[in-house]
Amino acid sequence: MMLVIMLLNACKNQELTTEDIQQQNSNKLQAGTWRAKTVMKDNVDVSTDYASFTLTIGANNYTTTNGGLAWRRSGTWAFLGQSTTTVVRDSLVVVDFAFNDDASLLKLNFNVETSTYKNGKVNGLKGVYEFDLVH
Repeated sequence: MMLVIMLLNACKNQELTTEDIQQQNSNKLQAGTWRAKTVMKDNVDVSTDYASFTLTIGANNYTTTNGGLAWRRSGTWAFLGQSTTTVVRDSLVVVDFAFNDDASLLKLNFNVETSTYKNGKVNGLKGVYEFDLVH
């Protein structure tokens, strides 16, 4: 009887580590190809600019189609330190993310602080982005 009580207490005290949660979230991120549901830039709906956007996430890399100015065709990502809901994309863009209850919706929030220059024109990259993605 005492052994059963000790085992039950050991199971109750066993909490998930940060690494466990990061791995669970990484698995959810990699669960399939994500497609844009809505996209906001500086609180303005720009969903039509990303209507055919897709994001496929691998273990520490990603690929996109039709990423516009906000996304490269491919790149890398990693968790930001011990965070379980923040990653760094391409070693420079900090991205906060959240899932709905069944992980069928992924919300990404990030801030791009610079614009790009091409042919003497400034491309409108700079801004705060919010992507709502679905499988």
